[in-house]
Amino acid sequence: AGPSEGFRLMFTISGDDQEEDDVNEVRLYVDRPRKEISWDHVILIYDQRCSSFLNNRGQNRRMFNIKVSVVSLSMTSEYVAVELKGFGVHPVNPLEYPSFISFIKKMEQSGYYTTPATVNPVSLWNGIRSWFGAHNWG
Repeated sequence: AGPSEGFRLMFTISGDDQEEDDVNEVRLYVDRPRKEISWDHVILIYDQRCSSFLNNRGQNRRMFNIKVSVVSLSMTSEYVAVELKGFGVHPVNPLEYPSFISFIKKMEQSGYYTTPATVNPVSLWNGIRSWFGAHNWG
């Protein structure tokens, strides 16, 4: 079971050649941030189990769809639907993960963003894309 408060994200992968009932999914629980999340915030999540699931399912498929659904978990109610304005998925090689984290920390120190409340999503996304490009992933 997940935490008493937070978010549950469910990643569902399906391909063109699959029956609608033949889907693969993984669930990820994320603790609720201490601060409110604004519409323009970017949240970066790395989860080894989810990453392995997506990589394994995607290896043998020429094309596939990833559907992400998210609900908020609270102490007072069951699940509350949450709207995502956008969502991106990119594989991170486990061997490159320390380099990726180092890059994110350097972005923080250089002023790309200082706190979650002041994240500039365009700058953050462009910085992450440049890291992936430098590692021949993007």
